[in-house]
Amino acid sequence: MSELVVPESKALAVSDELLAAMGMTAEELAATQGVIGMEKARAEDFQIPRLQIAQALSPQLMRTKPEYIPGLMVGQYFNTVTGEVYGDAIQVVPVKYSFSRLKFTNSVLDCQSKNGIDGGHYSKFCKDCDKAKWGSGKDGKGTDCKEYRNWLLLDAKSGSAMSMSFKSASLAVAKTWATLIATRKVTVGGVKVDAPAYLTVYELKSVEKSVGQNTFFVPVVRVVGPTPMDIVKDASNLLKTFQGDLSVEVEQGE
Repeated sequence: MSELVVPESKALAVSDELLAAMGMTAEELAATQGVIGMEKARAEDFQIPRLQIAQALSPQLMRTKPEYIPGLMVGQYFNTVTGEVYGDAIQVVPVKYSFSRLKFTNSVLDCQSKNGIDGGHYSKFCKDCDKAKWGSGKDGKGTDCKEYRNWLLLDAKSGSAMSMSFKSASLAVAKTWATLIATRKVTVGGVKVDAPAYLTVYELKSVEKSVGQNTFFVPVVRVVGPTPMDIVKDASNLLKTFQGDLSVEVEQGE
Protein backbone atom coordinates (compact mmCIF):
# COMPACT_ATOMS: atom_id res chain seq x y z
CA MET A 1 0.00 0.00 0.00
CA SER A 2 1.22 3.50 -0.74
CA GLU A 3 1.80 5.98 2.04
CA LEU A 4 -1.23 8.10 2.70
CA VAL A 5 -1.58 11.29 4.73
CA VAL A 6 -5.21 11.86 5.67
CA PRO A 7 -6.21 15.49 6.29
CA GLU A 8 -7.90 15.82 9.68
CA SER A 9 -10.97 18.02 9.60
CA LYS A 10 -11.66 18.04 13.34
CA ALA A 11 -8.42 19.26 14.87
CA LEU A 12 -8.13 19.38 18.65
CA ALA A 13 -7.61 22.75 20.30
CA VAL A 14 -4.33 22.66 22.23
CA SER A 15 -4.35 24.76 25.38
CA ASP A 16 -1.36 25.96 27.38
CA GLU A 17 -2.34 23.46 30.10
CA LEU A 18 -2.30 20.60 27.59
CA LEU A 19 1.09 21.68 26.24
CA ALA A 20 2.44 21.80 29.79
CA ALA A 21 1.14 18.30 30.45
CA MET A 22 2.88 17.13 27.28
CA GLY A 23 6.11 18.86 28.27
CA MET A 24 6.27 20.68 24.95
CA THR A 25 6.03 24.20 23.62
CA ALA A 26 3.65 25.18 20.81
CA GLU A 27 6.66 25.64 18.53
CA GLU A 28 7.99 22.15 19.30
CA LEU A 29 4.61 20.56 18.64
CA ALA A 30 4.20 22.47 15.36
CA ALA A 31 7.64 21.32 14.23
CA THR A 32 6.87 17.65 14.91
CA GLN A 33 6.95 15.45 11.81
CA GLY A 34 4.22 12.81 11.83
CA VAL A 35 2.13 11.56 14.77
CA ILE A 36 3.94 11.26 18.09
CA GLY A 37 3.83 7.63 19.19
CA MET A 38 3.38 6.33 15.64
CA GLU A 39 6.98 6.69 14.53
CA LYS A 40 7.38 2.96 13.78
CA ALA A 41 4.09 2.59 11.89
CA ARG A 42 4.32 1.39 8.31
CA ALA A 43 2.11 2.28 5.36
CA GLU A 44 0.56 -1.20 5.46
CA ASP A 45 -0.53 -0.62 9.08
CA PHE A 46 -3.21 1.83 7.91
CA GLN A 47 -6.48 1.39 6.07
CA ILE A 48 -7.85 3.90 3.60
CA PRO A 49 -11.49 4.59 4.49
CA ARG A 50 -13.80 3.53 1.70
CA LEU A 51 -16.94 5.21 0.46
CA GLN A 52 -19.66 2.66 -0.34
CA ILE A 53 -23.36 2.47 -1.07
CA ALA A 54 -25.27 0.15 1.25
CA GLN A 55 -26.87 -2.67 -0.72
CA ALA A 56 -29.54 -5.09 0.48
CA LEU A 57 -26.98 -7.69 1.58
CA SER A 58 -24.33 -5.32 2.93
CA PRO A 59 -23.07 -6.55 6.34
CA GLN A 60 -23.26 -2.96 7.61
CA LEU A 61 -27.09 -3.34 7.57
CA MET A 62 -27.13 -6.54 9.62
CA ARG A 63 -27.28 -6.28 13.42
CA THR A 64 -25.52 -9.62 13.87
CA LYS A 65 -22.47 -8.53 11.87
CA PRO A 66 -19.46 -6.73 13.41
CA GLU A 67 -19.60 -4.22 10.53
CA TYR A 68 -23.14 -3.13 11.50
CA ILE A 69 -23.72 0.65 11.38
CA PRO A 70 -26.77 1.85 13.35
CA GLY A 71 -29.10 4.05 11.33
CA LEU A 72 -27.68 3.09 7.94
CA MET A 73 -30.32 2.40 5.28
CA VAL A 74 -30.08 0.64 1.94
CA GLY A 75 -29.07 3.04 -0.83
CA GLN A 76 -27.13 5.36 1.47
CA TYR A 77 -23.45 6.24 1.30
CA PHE A 78 -21.27 5.37 4.29
CA ASN A 79 -17.64 5.36 5.41
CA THR A 80 -16.30 1.86 6.07
CA VAL A 81 -13.80 2.99 8.73
CA THR A 82 -15.55 5.78 10.62
CA GLY A 83 -19.08 4.42 10.17
CA GLU A 84 -20.28 7.88 9.13
CA VAL A 85 -23.52 7.85 7.13
CA TYR A 86 -23.81 10.50 4.39
CA GLY A 87 -27.32 9.80 3.10
CA ASP A 88 -28.22 9.16 -0.54
CA ALA A 89 -25.86 11.85 -1.85
CA ILE A 90 -22.39 13.16 -1.05
CA GLN A 91 -20.19 15.88 -2.55
CA VAL A 92 -16.62 14.81 -3.22
CA VAL A 93 -13.41 16.03 -4.81
CA PRO A 94 -11.51 13.50 -6.98
CA VAL A 95 -7.77 13.44 -6.29
CA LYS A 96 -6.26 10.40 -8.02
CA TYR A 97 -7.52 7.68 -10.35
CA SER A 98 -6.31 4.11 -10.84
CA PHE A 99 -7.45 0.95 -12.60
CA SER A 100 -7.21 -2.57 -11.21
CA ARG A 101 -8.49 -6.12 -11.71
CA LEU A 102 -9.60 -8.75 -9.18
CA LYS A 103 -10.69 -12.37 -9.54
CA PHE A 104 -12.46 -14.30 -6.80
CA THR A 105 -12.92 -18.07 -6.48
CA ASN A 106 -15.49 -19.21 -3.90
CA SER A 107 -15.48 -15.72 -2.36
CA VAL A 108 -11.69 -15.82 -1.88
CA LEU A 109 -9.36 -13.45 -3.74
CA ASP A 110 -7.64 -15.66 -6.31
CA CYS A 111 -5.80 -13.23 -8.59
CA GLN A 112 -5.09 -9.50 -8.54
CA SER A 113 -3.55 -6.88 -10.78
CA LYS A 114 -3.06 -3.59 -8.96
CA ASN A 115 -2.57 -1.68 -12.20
CA GLY A 116 -4.93 -3.66 -14.44
CA ILE A 117 -2.01 -4.50 -16.72
CA ASP A 118 0.04 -7.25 -15.08
CA GLY A 119 0.86 -8.83 -11.74
CA GLY A 120 -1.57 -11.74 -11.85
CA HIS A 121 -0.55 -15.41 -11.93
CA TYR A 122 -2.82 -16.71 -14.72
CA SER A 123 -1.14 -14.68 -17.45
CA LYS A 124 1.78 -12.28 -17.74
CA PHE A 125 -0.51 -9.55 -19.05
CA CYS A 126 -4.21 -9.06 -18.26
CA LYS A 127 -5.12 -8.38 -21.89
CA ASP A 128 -3.97 -11.89 -22.82
CA CYS A 129 -5.69 -13.66 -19.90
CA ASP A 130 -8.67 -15.92 -20.65
CA LYS A 131 -10.21 -14.99 -17.27
CA ALA A 132 -10.55 -11.37 -18.44
CA LYS A 133 -12.34 -12.25 -21.67
CA TRP A 134 -16.09 -11.89 -22.09
CA GLY A 135 -18.02 -15.06 -21.31
CA SER A 136 -15.54 -16.35 -18.72
CA GLY A 137 -17.86 -15.44 -15.84
CA LYS A 138 -20.68 -17.39 -14.26
CA ASP A 139 -23.08 -19.09 -16.70
CA GLY A 140 -20.99 -17.80 -19.58
CA LYS A 141 -21.88 -14.19 -18.86
CA GLY A 142 -19.53 -11.31 -18.16
CA THR A 143 -15.91 -11.87 -17.21
CA ASP A 144 -14.45 -14.02 -14.48
CA CYS A 145 -11.93 -11.28 -13.64
CA LYS A 146 -13.56 -7.95 -12.79
CA GLU A 147 -12.42 -4.46 -13.69
CA TYR A 148 -12.32 -1.85 -10.94
CA ARG A 149 -12.00 1.88 -11.51
CA ASN A 150 -10.79 3.46 -8.29
CA TRP A 151 -10.71 7.03 -7.03
CA LEU A 152 -8.91 8.59 -4.10
CA LEU A 153 -11.37 11.26 -2.91
CA LEU A 154 -11.85 14.04 -0.41
CA ASP A 155 -15.16 14.80 1.26
CA ALA A 156 -15.85 18.28 -0.15
CA LYS A 157 -17.16 19.50 3.21
CA SER A 158 -14.82 17.99 5.79
CA GLY A 159 -11.69 17.34 3.72
CA SER A 160 -11.58 13.72 4.90
CA ALA A 161 -9.85 11.27 2.54
CA MET A 162 -11.64 8.19 1.21
CA SER A 163 -11.44 5.80 -1.70
CA MET A 164 -14.24 4.54 -3.91
CA SER A 165 -14.35 1.72 -6.46
CA PHE A 166 -16.62 1.27 -9.46
CA LYS A 167 -17.28 -2.09 -11.12
CA SER A 168 -19.88 -3.97 -13.16
CA ALA A 169 -23.11 -1.94 -13.29
CA SER A 170 -21.35 1.24 -12.12
CA LEU A 171 -18.57 1.16 -14.73
CA ALA A 172 -20.62 3.33 -17.08
CA VAL A 173 -20.86 5.94 -14.32
CA ALA A 174 -17.09 5.79 -13.80
CA LYS A 175 -16.55 6.44 -17.51
CA THR A 176 -18.98 9.36 -17.48
CA TRP A 177 -17.19 10.85 -14.48
CA ALA A 178 -13.77 10.38 -16.07
CA THR A 179 -15.03 12.15 -19.20
CA LEU A 180 -16.37 15.08 -17.17
CA ILE A 181 -13.02 15.42 -15.40
CA ALA A 182 -10.92 15.06 -18.54
CA THR A 183 -12.83 17.76 -20.43
CA ARG A 184 -12.78 20.49 -17.76
CA LYS A 185 -10.52 23.46 -18.42
CA VAL A 186 -9.08 26.38 -16.48
CA THR A 187 -7.73 29.65 -17.85
CA VAL A 188 -4.14 30.48 -16.90
CA GLY A 189 -2.63 33.68 -18.29
CA GLY A 190 -5.38 33.86 -20.87
CA VAL A 191 -4.75 30.32 -22.07
CA LYS A 192 -7.10 27.37 -21.49
CA VAL A 193 -5.40 24.30 -20.02
CA ASP A 194 -6.60 21.00 -18.59
CA ALA A 195 -7.92 21.47 -15.06
CA PRO A 196 -6.50 19.30 -12.25
CA ALA A 197 -9.13 16.79 -11.16
CA TYR A 198 -9.32 18.23 -7.65
CA LEU A 199 -10.40 21.72 -8.76
CA THR A 200 -14.03 20.62 -9.17
CA VAL A 201 -16.60 19.36 -6.67
CA TYR A 202 -18.91 16.57 -7.85
CA GLU A 203 -22.08 15.16 -6.33
CA LEU A 204 -22.51 11.39 -6.18
CA LYS A 205 -26.15 10.42 -5.76
CA SER A 206 -27.35 6.84 -5.38
CA VAL A 207 -30.24 5.70 -7.56
CA GLU A 208 -32.09 2.40 -7.71
CA LYS A 209 -31.51 0.15 -10.70
CA SER A 210 -33.04 -3.20 -11.64
CA VAL A 211 -31.58 -5.93 -13.83
CA GLY A 212 -33.91 -8.90 -14.15
CA GLN A 213 -34.97 -9.89 -10.62
CA ASN A 214 -32.09 -8.03 -9.00
CA THR A 215 -32.43 -4.52 -7.59
CA PHE A 216 -29.45 -2.53 -6.40
CA PHE A 217 -28.15 1.03 -6.11
CA VAL A 218 -25.59 2.73 -8.33
CA PRO A 219 -24.13 6.24 -8.24
CA VAL A 220 -24.88 9.02 -10.69
CA VAL A 221 -22.56 12.01 -10.93
CA ARG A 222 -23.02 15.70 -11.62
CA VAL A 223 -20.80 18.78 -11.49
CA VAL A 224 -21.38 21.01 -8.46
CA GLY A 225 -18.79 23.75 -8.94
CA PRO A 226 -15.32 24.96 -7.97
CA THR A 227 -13.56 23.32 -5.02
CA PRO A 228 -13.24 25.51 -1.89
CA MET A 229 -9.71 26.86 -1.43
CA ASP A 230 -9.01 24.98 1.80
CA ILE A 231 -10.03 21.67 0.20
CA VAL A 232 -7.84 22.45 -2.85
CA LYS A 233 -4.88 22.75 -0.49
CA ASP A 234 -5.75 19.44 1.21
CA ALA A 235 -6.15 17.72 -2.15
CA SER A 236 -2.87 19.06 -3.50
CA ASN A 237 -1.00 17.91 -0.38
CA LEU A 238 -2.67 14.50 -0.49
CA LEU A 239 -1.71 14.00 -4.13
CA LYS A 240 1.91 14.89 -3.35
CA THR A 241 2.15 12.44 -0.47
CA PHE A 242 0.43 9.55 -2.24
CA GLN A 243 2.96 7.65 -4.32
CA GLY A 244 2.23 4.86 -6.79
CA ASP A 245 -1.08 3.33 -7.83
CA LEU A 246 -4.13 3.35 -5.61
CA SER A 247 -4.76 -0.23 -4.54
CA VAL A 248 -8.27 -0.55 -3.16
CA GLU A 249 -9.08 -3.56 -1.02
CA VAL A 250 -12.50 -4.86 -2.00
CA GLU A 251 -14.48 -7.95 -1.16
CA GLN A 252 -16.42 -10.38 -3.31
CA GLY A 253 -19.83 -8.99 -4.17
CA GLU A 254 -18.89 -5.31 -3.85
